Amino acid sequence: MTNYRQCMECGHQGVAAQYQAAAKVSKATATRHLADLLEKGLLQRLPGGGRSTRYQIVER
Repeated sequence: MTNYRQCMECGHQGVAAQYQAAAKVSKATATRHLADLLEKGLLQRLPGGGRSTRYQIVER
């Protein structure tokens, strides 16, 4: 999951397509990874949604 952090380092925001490209995974795998990170509380979904859903890393 480190790839998502690297992909989001500029501004700490990102979208699934950026993660998909950075991690070199399929859309389905990227979606599963993001869902896992959300469930673990490592990401939070930002307001908005649809195809442009953005996420932010939860700083602990």
